[in-house]
Amino acid sequence: MKNFILCCVCIISSLSVFSQWKTKDAQQFQKELNEWYASEETSPFQEEELRESFQSLNFFPIDEQFVVEAKFIPSKVKKQKQFPTSSGQKRALERVGKVKFKLNGKPYSLVVLKEATVYDPEFADYYTVAFLDQTNGDESYGGGRYLGLWKQDLEDGEVTLNFNLAYQPYCAYVDGYSCLIPPRENFIEEEIQAGVKSGINWKE
Repeated sequence: MKNFILCCVCIISSLSVFSQWKTKDAQQFQKELNEWYASEETSPFQEEELRESFQSLNFFPIDEQFVVEAKFIPSKVKKQKQFPTSSGQKRALERVGKVKFKLNGKPYSLVVLKEATVYDPEFADYYTVAFLDQTNGDESYGGGRYLGLWKQDLEDGEVTLNFNLAYQPYCAYVDGYSCLIPPRENFIEEEIQAGVKSGINWKE
């Protein structure tokens, strides 16, 4: 039961993040993300001492090289599938389509996912691109990172993917959460040195 509750908390927390952060501006995104981790209501750090000591997450320098235009290809048949999580539990998500783009001349295709069970109607149109890249396990969390998208971002078949807005799940910082493991097909054979990176800056 404890693991189930933590799984739900992780899902709701990550979605609530983007309820507040619909900004496309990377600097504003970083500011709001740091505020999120410092807040008693939203931080994964349950201990007051940790929250008070928190200064900021680590970020790669903002780099326009990692802002790419992509084409969204919706799935012809939307099917739910069980995906693995960091806790070993399976999680039901729907494959709503793929985003196709080029980075440094290489073509990529990443699966876009949607929660099968939406706990709040506000997030009915929220999608996730969970991805892996060559920084994982070194400069960024080994379990991958996420980009958040909204349905309206994809409506005309074109979407901007801004990897400067990539964030890490709570599992990168705190044990006990159940976080989605990106599908292997969402591996980018590049070092995506953009967005959140490993480590935390603590106040002295």
